[in-house]
Amino acid sequence: MAGISGDHAATGIPYSVRMQRTYELSAKLQAYGLSFESLNRDLTLPIGPNSIPPTLKASYELAPYETAPVFTNPDYREDSKVLRNNVIPKSIFGERCCVTMNEEYCEVGHWVGIGEPVPGVLHRVDRLAGTAPGTTNTNHRDNLCLKDSTFHRVWTSGNALVLAVTSSTDFRPPKRLRYITKHNFRCSPRDRINIYDWIPHTESSTSPGYLYLVISFNRPKRFIPIWRDDGHNYEVPTEDGVLTLMNNHPLLVSFASARVRQKHQDAKTWNSILAQQTPVIRSALEAFDELVLGWTTANIIETRTEFTASLKGPRTIYAPPPKRKPTRKGDGDDVPVRRNTRSNAAQDAKAAAEFQEYMARPRITRSQSTPNLNQTAAAQAPVLKRKKSVKKILKRAVEDEDDGGNAAASTSQAATRPVAKKTRK
Repeated sequence: MAGISGDHAATGIPYSVRMQRTYELSAKLQAYGLSFESLNRDLTLPIGPNSIPPTLKASYELAPYETAPVFTNPDYREDSKVLRNNVIPKSIFGERCCVTMNEEYCEVGHWVGIGEPVPGVLHRVDRLAGTAPGTTNTNHRDNLCLKDSTFHRVWTSGNALVLAVTSSTDFRPPKRLRYITKHNFRCSPRDRINIYDWIPHTESSTSPGYLYLVISFNRPKRFIPIWRDDGHNYEVPTEDGVLTLMNNHPLLVSFASARVRQKHQDAKTWNSILAQQTPVIRSALEAFDELVLGWTTANIIETRTEFTASLKGPRTIYAPPPKRKPTRKGDGDDVPVRRNTRSNAAQDAKAAAEFQEYMARPRITRSQSTPNLNQTAAAQAPVLKRKKSVKKILKRAVEDEDDGGNAAASTSQAATRPVAKKTRK
């Protein structure tokens, strides 16, 4: 895991224990034939004209309460027993807490809160996801998880963030998550990319989910208890953070963490939280800042009527949010992405045909495009072409000048005077 080396100086926790969670997750991934590097391989690629959406997707059917459109504040929370029965079979850790792996006192929790205002919050998620306003439902499986009482208390008090990361050694958000959300943030509805096509839903039967880094702060103790499969627990330093796998969607988890970040910014405590972190964790939070810039504050909310009308209107690219200084070398390579679905397949075919036509055009050779210097010289000075020893002519002109003669006349005479052939002895 990035940033961990040796025993922890403050708590005395040995290196092997600090890395224990990483070893456990690696074993989980091997059961799926994956590693930390291959887990999010698709998410590290930008979407280009020839990109293909992932083919492995969740096969479960969504319940009606998960897909019901939400246009006003939801006045109900689906029964916890119903939600629990929906979450457990699809989660990689089953009945255990999604962070600590504790199986005691775990209840169903939401990442984006059930009481969040609509459209003030949920329609922002729709905008970033590239879906119509009203699509995001907080009772959706991608937004549900199991939390033990300890982590639930830490999360609801705003003292934890859960970051979608690229790998166990790269704590930046996955590239595809960055590209799609930035693209949808800026463009009109007809050009947006449906994020669920490119970062699909997952279930534990076919996928371990996505990799996350849990960062907690303002804890009274400097360690966090982590449970093993055998029911025993060990303690890791709080400042290391905790890696975990979850079958939740990175956009929803990231947006929920962006809400926590915004509350700390409003309370003027965010900078002090950054200052308390290790350099590695601080760098991860700065990359997260870059990802969610403007998510919770910019004017990106649309009504369903505005969204539908824009589908028939002109294509528009809105001004990007204020650009921050890249947190690492390579972070500022904001390559624009474009949708490549059946709706624009005709445009792709036309562009490909135009390119082929351009490549097949008649071409002139170098001899046709570049003047023949020998021919040009012959046209300008036919006499000099017949004289093979031009240097001798110039040399004789210099000798005449040295003898006191007129240089111009000598040169003229030298140009017309026949040159005697020198025979070799």
